[in-house]
Amino acid sequence: MALMTTTTLYSPILSVSGRNFEINKSKIKSSFFSFAPGSSRSWAHLLAADRLRGCINRRPRRCGVAVFSSNEKPGGESQDDFPDLTEDEFAERFKCPHITDLFNVQPMRSTFCTKSSCPLPSESSSVSSRWEDLGKMFVHEDDRVLLKTIKYANPTSSGAECFDENCSFIHQWVIRAGPRSKIYFDPADVKAAVVTCGGLCPGLNDVIRQIVLTLDVYGVKKMLGITYGYRGFFEESLQPIVLTRDVVQNIHLAGGSLLGVSRGGAKTSDIVDTLQEKGINMLFVLGGNGTHAGAHAIHEESRRRRMKLAVVGVPKTIDNDILLMDKTFGFDTAVEEAQRAINAAYIEANSAYNGIGIVKLMGRQSGFIAMHASLASGQVDVCLIPEVPFTLDGTSGVLQHVQHLIEERGKAVICVAEGAGQDLLPASNGTDASGNPILGDIGTHLQREIKRHFKAANVPADVKFIDPTYMIRACRANASDGILCAVLGQNAVHGAFAGFSGITVGIANNHYVYLPIPEVIAHARNVDPDSHRPRLTTEATREHCISLLHENSWKFSLDDGYAASWLPNVPDNVGNCASSPDRLAPGNVLEAFSLLHLWNRENLGMSVSEDLLGLELIKGRDSEQIQGTGFSKELYMQAAHSFASTSCPRMMMNRELQEQDPYSSL
Repeated sequence: MALMTTTTLYSPILSVSGRNFEINKSKIKSSFFSFAPGSSRSWAHLLAADRLRGCINRRPRRCGVAVFSSNEKPGGESQDDFPDLTEDEFAERFKCPHITDLFNVQPMRSTFCTKSSCPLPSESSSVSSRWEDLGKMFVHEDDRVLLKTIKYANPTSSGAECFDENCSFIHQWVIRAGPRSKIYFDPADVKAAVVTCGGLCPGLNDVIRQIVLTLDVYGVKKMLGITYGYRGFFEESLQPIVLTRDVVQNIHLAGGSLLGVSRGGAKTSDIVDTLQEKGINMLFVLGGNGTHAGAHAIHEESRRRRMKLAVVGVPKTIDNDILLMDKTFGFDTAVEEAQRAINAAYIEANSAYNGIGIVKLMGRQSGFIAMHASLASGQVDVCLIPEVPFTLDGTSGVLQHVQHLIEERGKAVICVAEGAGQDLLPASNGTDASGNPILGDIGTHLQREIKRHFKAANVPADVKFIDPTYMIRACRANASDGILCAVLGQNAVHGAFAGFSGITVGIANNHYVYLPIPEVIAHARNVDPDSHRPRLTTEATREHCISLLHENSWKFSLDDGYAASWLPNVPDNVGNCASSPDRLAPGNVLEAFSLLHLWNRENLGMSVSEDLLGLELIKGRDSEQIQGTGFSKELYMQAAHSFASTSCPRMMMNRELQEQDPYSSL
């Protein structure tokens, strides 16, 4: 669902073929294009004009061209929901709940001591000097990590997220994770519990293991593993597992979870009742957004009862859709395994006559796995993710493009995230035990539609469909995820002993941090289609505007579903702008294509400010000068090529410029 937004824009004066796009120096309000919701920087990539001298159409306004993708779920790859907070407001919002908020607890000296950090005493070293050396391993209470590390000079910079039009830099500090020299729980009195919820994820056993080992280092002797998620708190048939160093020593060598997993759970009050009955005062919860919502509810209920309980979460999702995190554990392993499936699909497609390989990957609301796996494999021709809408039928649809790939190259590989294209499937009102909407199967639907399309076109095609979902999530963590899991598990325990509760631990800007749970579960994190990784994916998958390769028209979807046709030649009469092509005399390729937009505005009744796409083409670019006058097809094609090379990454189409002359099929 498109989000209509009012935005303040600034622009200089631009000249095209002797005519000026004059921009008022005052702020220009525009509310006619759709954004990816939560993307605080999408507006900065467009250039708006309030009037065009000598070429203004006064027909009723229709919608503007929707270049940026829209999604019902807010949040982008690197965006946040607080670009307008001051530094003090941000610090207050990200203050982590602490045990001293409720109790007057005096801290004690930390018992965290390893062999490497606590060397055996020697005759030449005093107790005070040994403690001073030990202190160097601790994190100071006031240590903070910057959530954002880039100061953008201009709103038009790639990835810019600006507090104001001047891109003022606001320090957004969060609490640094790590062991403290003072702790608020006596290890002798601690009874800790670990629970894993939701679905499987590579690295679960690694985190469980490291939590237990770190608790053991602190001196904790009572540790329980709650079996099968939150269900283990209230089902009498499910008994907890006593955890020790020996029990968990080698569990990281296998995938899955030692404790088991399940979705859904009991009432929060029932879970807290069980925690009280068992005397548990540290709870470590491994799970995704839904699980963390449950952990936060447990934290709030325990505070209401004035229980001395530390609730600490560890984000778990291979979808990588947790806000504010660089990545979540299991994601790297998932991408690595998904790449194997893509390579298998490529081999199948390459070995068959007119072979088409389809791989469906996990990604309910975000396409991180599909995007990164496509980029890593280098074999994907079409990558479809939930954040970028697409159509199957029509001249600019996926099916027509796949047919073009088959005709030109004899093979095609498609990677699709499970949440992509749900608007093309029958709506389902059902939800799973975790409350997630039950998705339609876009993979089998795509396979079926491709077969139908090629049969109707009388073109033979050999379609193979691969769904490696459960293979990906059930495998053992790779080395990268194994290290991440170890540090996350350690820091979860450090956070609990430091007295924090209602927090989760993660990695932000390559540093480990503590974050209040509500800030990371506000909504799912999504791929920003305009960020650098989707652009890299665009290059890797050779995505390009389909029409430049094999169609005679070019169509873009508009906000209200209206379609504008972009003809490969401008008629002799270009609306009110000029009476003949000779009068246009474009000075460069981008100007030529911009004039095509002027013609469409005249014929579609769009105002100048609505046609942002055309204006974006000539924004701040040095273009090759073209000699001669008149609006020839060759000149138009060069303009269109220049546009497609820079603007197509937002559309899930295909690029083949690396392999052939972009004009050869026209």
